[in-house]
Amino acid sequence: MHFWDETVYLQNAEVICCGKHNYSELSSRPPLLSLLYAGSFQLWHHVYIASLLVAGLNGLAPLFLYWAGKRLAGRTAGGISALLLAFSPFFVETGNSLLTDNPALTLLLFSFCLLLKGLATDKQGWFALAGFLTALAGLMRFTSLITVFVFPLYLIWPRKRWKSAGLFAVGVALGFAPYLLWSRFEYGSLFFTLQEARRNVGGSIEPWTFFIDNFSQIFPWLSLAGVGLWVVTWLLHESKTRARGATQSLASQGSGEIVPRLASDVILCWWMVIVLAYFSAVPHKELRYLIPLAAPWFLLSGRGLAVLTSAQSRFTHAAGIAVLLLTMGFTFAPIRARFSSPLIEPYISEEKRVADYLNEVDAKRLGALYVNYNYPVFAYYTRLPIRILVEEGMEFYTNFPGNMPSDGYLILYKDLQKEPRPIWAEVNPHFRRLREYPSLVVYEYWRSKAD
Repeated sequence: MHFWDETVYLQNAEVICCGKHNYSELSSRPPLLSLLYAGSFQLWHHVYIASLLVAGLNGLAPLFLYWAGKRLAGRTAGGISALLLAFSPFFVETGNSLLTDNPALTLLLFSFCLLLKGLATDKQGWFALAGFLTALAGLMRFTSLITVFVFPLYLIWPRKRWKSAGLFAVGVALGFAPYLLWSRFEYGSLFFTLQEARRNVGGSIEPWTFFIDNFSQIFPWLSLAGVGLWVVTWLLHESKTRARGATQSLASQGSGEIVPRLASDVILCWWMVIVLAYFSAVPHKELRYLIPLAAPWFLLSGRGLAVLTSAQSRFTHAAGIAVLLLTMGFTFAPIRARFSSPLIEPYISEEKRVADYLNEVDAKRLGALYVNYNYPVFAYYTRLPIRILVEEGMEFYTNFPGNMPSDGYLILYKDLQKEPRPIWAEVNPHFRRLREYPSLVVYEYWRSKAD
């Protein structure tokens, strides 16, 4: 079963590849995931292939995180970081949703790996390619473009690679410019879709502390302990360095140091701060919005937890590994339940049942479908032209029937506090109840009928 945002991207894919024009949000949603769905539908026109595609994309993220962690802090830290991303319960739970958050993280990590590859090999082409992948991440989820204020710092500070930073910017421009041009020709403005995306963010308004209050629901306590160990280790190492009168940057734990450790740590912290600050400032908040924070958070956490395996004595080394494995097993234990659940969810939602019913009774008529809730879901599961009832309060009744100009169907939720209400439709001669479900009612509608 799929709801709201998931069906938005599936429906947009149908618009792109299959000529289905009963509803579209291409004017306000990032296009890349829908484009990928549309391409996969050419191979197999079924929602299952979208699930397989997303699973494949999300499965690459821990691999890219390992590669980045290995470059920055060694194999052990990279491996721990990758395991935290792969098996933390929140990320396992969201990893099979047909949304843009996790695929965007995969593209960001891929871009980050290419950036580090360029720093390691000193080949300029990698920086342009990293910029291009960052643009693709932005096309997957617009807010991913936040990282254009993060990634260039690896080039500018402390290396002063201004040419490399310029190539990164060129890559971003080349990747994002075609979409802006499409927006210009389709809607008359380069930034129309970006502005619409920001305007259309709706839902409940949470306090700015929402993510801080719910941080432990996203990132397990083990990762918090890892970041704490990183802080302690950093302070101790810095204290020893100053005691010796050394002026060099902190030494790397691994053999593949790309930038001085202090600079790398500061940039990762800046990455976390800018992501947390931006999403905390957005009125409507969901836990999944903080998924981009996973990259720097798990990298620092993996670096801290790697200390448990770095002891010189054999006994202490073995004890550290045992503690790490036990705590990981305890942290990841909740995901075992997923292996006992069916591969395909057998539950069919009421919305899907309603859609199947309407597709059967309206196979030829194609009357308009009026809805005031869950409209992307009904758009995806039916071929009926969707008409959204947007009036608030008594305004709907004042404008009726002008706001419902053509015959068709009306779906009303029983407990939804929006107009119109089922009690009104029950006594209105323009409507006839067709079928009732536990949470909603389906009506047939005739604009001209009054008896």
